[in-house]
This record gives sequence, C-alpha cells and structure tokens, in this order.
Amino acid sequence: MKRRMVLISGVALSLVLAGSAVATGRITVKALGAFGVVDVVGYPAGHTFRAHAAPGSTVLTVEVRVPPGSGFPWHRHTSSLTVTVAQGSLTVQEPDSCTTQTFHTGSGFVEQAGVIHRAFNAGSTLAVLYVTYIGIPAGSPPDVDQPASYGPC
Repeated sequence: MKRRMVLISGVALSLVLAGSAVATGRITVKALGAFGVVDVVGYPAGHTFRAHAAPGSTVLTVEVRVPPGSGFPWHRHTSSLTVTVAQGSLTVQEPDSCTTQTFHTGSGFVEQAGVIHRAFNAGSTLAVLYVTYIGIPAGSPPDVDQPASYGPC
C-alpha cells in the first residue's frame, strides 16, 4: 500500500510540474531581421542617426509588402524608423541629386523624421519589409506624402 501511495504521489507531482511548465510556457525568440547600419542616400557620409520617442508618442512595427513595379511616392515620416528587407529588394531615391540606393534581402536602413524621399520595388519579386517607426508624435500619421506636383527627379 505504501509503495502504491508513493507511486500515485510521484505521478501527481509529475502532472503538477508538467502543468506548471505548460502554464508558463517557454520563451522563444525569432529574429525577423538584422542589418548593419550603412550610409544612406540623402544623408552625409558617416551620418549618425538619431531617434526620439517622447512620452505619449507611439512605436509602431508593420509588415509592408511591395509588389514588383510598385512603390511609395515622394514622402517624409513624422518619426525616425528602421526598415529591414526580409525578402526581395527596395530602392530608395533622394530628391537633391536623384541618387538611388538599393537594399536587398537581409539588409536594411535607418531614416530620420522629416527627410523627403521615395522608394520602389525595381526588382522582379515581391519585397517584404519590416518597418519600425520610433516615436510617432501623438495625433500624427507616420507618413506624409508630398503634393502630387512634387517631382524633382
């Protein structure tokens, strides 16, 4: 009888411990992308990017899917952001010299608030981007398009 009680207690303890593990779960981390910061068109060589997130502002991460031949018109952002290219490629163009820079799968870039540029998928496959806006001011949209008449390049 004593042996049976020890066995039942052991099974009960195992179930309690297993239940605790299931209840708390395991922490897992899946990297969605990482990139080394590089010089980006529209900024001086060696530029240090800065981001500000004031109390009341928003940090927003979105997945953006850009089909081949599609793109964003001339625009600026109300906050700094990071862009990680998870699939395909994205070309960024700045308005002063009309210079372009293409970022491919596994790369990315940083942008500061207020810098006008446009971006497009000049490739032949879908571009998938992870964009994190850092410090969108309360009540502001993350992106602001330039007027349709804006066309420096």
